Amino acid sequence: QKRQESILYLGTDPERYKILGQVIHFPMIEISPVTVDSRAATKLLKELEQYHLIILTSRFAVKYFFEWLAKEHYPLQKLVSIDFACIGEETAEQLRIYDFNPKIIADLETSVGLLEKLEDQYDLKGKKILFPRSSLPNPFLIGELKKRGAAVTELTIYQNTPPPKRDLPKKNIDKIVFTSPSTVKNFLANYGKIPEHWTILSKGPRTSQALKEAGYESKVIVI
Repeated sequence: QKRQESILYLGTDPERYKILGQVIHFPMIEISPVTVDSRAATKLLKELEQYHLIILTSRFAVKYFFEWLAKEHYPLQKLVSIDFACIGEETAEQLRIYDFNPKIIADLETSVGLLEKLEDQYDLKGKKILFPRSSLPNPFLIGELKKRGAAVTELTIYQNTPPPKRDLPKKNIDKIVFTSPSTVKNFLANYGKIPEHWTILSKGPRTSQALKEAGYESKVIVI
């Protein structure tokens, strides 16, 4: 009987990847909520109904945005007139948990993919857009939206931080899965290089590009 391949998975959703083999979960990012400044929160909640569009670029953006609204006792029915745009189906799935359907879903899970979809299906000029996001900035998307005449408010609601360094698992590893540029950066910062005999898999083009810039070719997977 053939040995099941061992996969070192560096992201935050190991269940999804079990179809690939025996998953060893070794997260290279830690996600946690951040406290929103109370003065900024009060102003935003007062004006939230005036926004035309809320952009969500990860399932964590959805989770922590709605958790923040719940903590502030904000009635969700006030959001029914606002459109939602999501990067990818995974983010859209998370949004549907809260009974909202995105008007826009980018097929290509990148800022460029989302921007193209918005340009194609949405009139951005003069629109008030809310962008709940991580502590990692996204100057490209913000800049491009503003160039097209949109007014963008950023709301940092969660942070993406490297975990403390620990020893790599002793098991034989066949493959490694990087799920974001942060996982690439943090892994290489801690361990210097990726062992040569490991097959490198990357989730999406941004992660693949980050690996390429670090000198590694990867096979892009969609799960």
